[in-house]
Amino acid sequence: MASKSYTFIEDTDDDNGYDFWSGFFTTGERSATSVKNLVDQVMNDLHSHDCIKELTLIGHGAPGTISVGNGQGGTDPAKEINGRNENVWGPQLDRMRCRFCKDGVVFLRGCNVGAESAGAAKLFRIAQHLGCAVVQAPTGMCDPFSVGGLIQTVRPTDMAPPTALPLTESTKKKKSGGGAKVPLRTRGQALHWVDRRAIVAASYLPRVLGRPFRAALLERHGVAVPADVRRALVHCLALYQPRFAPAAGLSINGLLRFQLRAGATRRWSQPVAIMGDGAFVSLLGSNTSLLYSLDRAARRQVRRFIHETP
Repeated sequence: MASKSYTFIEDTDDDNGYDFWSGFFTTGERSATSVKNLVDQVMNDLHSHDCIKELTLIGHGAPGTISVGNGQGGTDPAKEINGRNENVWGPQLDRMRCRFCKDGVVFLRGCNVGAESAGAAKLFRIAQHLGCAVVQAPTGMCDPFSVGGLIQTVRPTDMAPPTALPLTESTKKKKSGGGAKVPLRTRGQALHWVDRRAIVAASYLPRVLGRPFRAALLERHGVAVPADVRRALVHCLALYQPRFAPAAGLSINGLLRFQLRAGATRRWSQPVAIMGDGAFVSLLGSNTSLLYSLDRAARRQVRRFIHETP
């Protein structure tokens, strides 16, 4: 009997560089275009008495979500382990049930995958499908070189999801100078700033598996952001300047657009991706810009709106 280890990196064109550079700095990895494709490769490689010692999946993530081909913004249900498509990924993982060695480990290496109650619940469900594997994922940010935060762990003997671990903001916060302007667009690598008083409306397009998802749909299908939530969003954005960091493995929960009053320099901002915890990720050129809110009340407001938007 041979014990085998596998490292998979999702194969996607919707990538900010995290998947690409993770592959560049990893040896012996395989590409996975979907959950089924990943499982097919494992099962075709295993002989009858072999067992899996380690299985690492590198992809874009969010609390309770890991991409296997969707990248940051794809919506194909077959290419993601998410809270709403267990009917798709569950039967595929069942094929690997109890094919793991004693103390065999599955590690989901994407940003925030193990964080919060969503992460704890998802790891527990994955462990139930696999039957005899330890399932782990980080609560913090990941880049091609490191994993941040704590490691959430579910063992095969667990009878319920573990205690939720908080999402870890490993990126340092940096206050802006005056807090009166918001970064909304880029030209090359240069930020353009807009007076936040010029922001009069906002719309939000959630990323939902199986639905079209692109910036062009914001004007027609975007959900109007309530005024109190918009004020919380603008306040949070004005608190911190973006910090350019190595490409992070973040999945996008949705796209946000700010509308500016007539006569402002630009009527619409560049889309901003919102993470489910109320932190923002604006897609500025080829970099990832992280903006976090210090105001917990504002974060709860934003979070409630995001999770309640169909």
